[in-house]
Amino acid sequence: MHTAYFNYQGQAIRFRTLGQGKPILLIHGFGEDGAIFEPLGEFLGTQHTVCIPDLPGSGHSHLLPVTTMESMAEICLALMDQQAPGKPWVVIGHSMGGYIALALADQAPNRVAGLALFHSSAYADSEEKKANRQKSIDFIQNHGGGEFLKTMIPGLFAPDFRDANPHQVEHQTQLALALPDTSLIAYYEAMAARPDRTHVLRNATWPVLFIVGGQDQAVPAAAALEQAALPDKASVCLMEEVGHLGMIEAPETSFPAIESWLQHWSLV
Repeated sequence: MHTAYFNYQGQAIRFRTLGQGKPILLIHGFGEDGAIFEPLGEFLGTQHTVCIPDLPGSGHSHLLPVTTMESMAEICLALMDQQAPGKPWVVIGHSMGGYIALALADQAPNRVAGLALFHSSAYADSEEKKANRQKSIDFIQNHGGGEFLKTMIPGLFAPDFRDANPHQVEHQTQLALALPDTSLIAYYEAMAARPDRTHVLRNATWPVLFIVGGQDQAVPAAAALEQAALPDKASVCLMEEVGHLGMIEAPETSFPAIESWLQHWSLV
C-alpha cells in the first residue's frame, strides 16, 4: 500500500492507495484514521483501485480551520479529482465517514458510482443525541480525550466480541488515543450540526449498500434498516452478532458482502 500526501488549502492530507481498476474511496469514522480500512483495502485492492484518506485532524492529516461534514466531503472530492479526475467512484463510509459520504453525494451525485453506509445513517442527530454529544465535548474539555476514548471505544464492540477479544479492543483503543482533543471536539460539533440527508438516499440513481450491526448501539439496526427502504437500488448486509465495528468484528462477512455488492451492480 502506497502512502502519499496532497495539499488542500495549505494543509497536508495523507492518503493510502492500492491496486488497479475502478476507484473506491474508503472514509473512516470518528476515533479512527485510515488504518482501520487497510485490511478492507488489501481485500478490495486485488481488483480495484482503493484510496483511503486520513480525515483532517486524524492520523497524519492536519485539522482544517473549519470542520464540517461538507468541508470534509470537499477534501474527499479534491482527492478524487487528483487521483481519477472526472470518474465516478464507489464511496464507502464508516459511521462519521458515512455522514461525509452522504455530504459528498449531496454535493456531487455525478461523481458517485455507488454508496455504502458501513454502520452509518442519513438521519440528523435527534435533540437527545445532540445533547449527549455536548456532554461528551464537556467531558473531553474537563478530563481529556484519552479518558473519554477509553470508555467510548470498547462500547462500540458487541459484548461477546469485546469479552472474547480484549487484545483487539485494547489495540483499537490505543490507536484512538493518538487523536488530539481538538479533533475530537471538532468532529462532535460537526456531527451534531449535520442535516438530515435521507433525500440523498431517496434520490439516488446508483446502488446503495447498508452494512448493519444487529448489536450496534451507535447506529441501531432498526434505524439503518428503515433507511434501506429509501433507495431504488438498495442492498443490505445484516450481521446480527456485530456491533459498530464490523470491519474488525466480522471481516469474513462484511468484506465479501461488499465485493458481492460491487459485482452484483457491475461496479467493477
